[in-house]
Amino acid sequence: GYTNAPSILAGTGAGTGPTVSIKSGSTDLSGCIYVTTGTTCATSSTLATITFVSTYSSAPKCVIISAANAITMGAVAPRQVNVDENTGITTTTFVLTTGTTALTDATDYKWYYVVIQ
Repeated sequence: GYTNAPSILAGTGAGTGPTVSIKSGSTDLSGCIYVTTGTTCATSSTLATITFVSTYSSAPKCVIISAANAITMGAVAPRQVNVDENTGITTTTFVLTTGTTALTDATDYKWYYVVIQ
């Protein structure tokens, strides 16, 4: 889990036909998430589910995300992308969730993440 990148799966918050990936060199503990939205991005829904390489013995205490490009920085407050501490973190995954304003279609978003065990 400390040398390989976790996997990622897009949700409806990323729209129809999105592209998602984890930056090369990322690990279960930290890295960068890339999301290029498709069309018709959903509100208040899963943007992406990140699955750890290694299962933790207990769910991490928190996952911190931070905008990694200007477009994402502009979307942070109005679109409220977050990792819900109560439902978004398990021993095997963490989930990025969209807020009440949809992400913009066909746009490149990037987030840094840090997992604190």
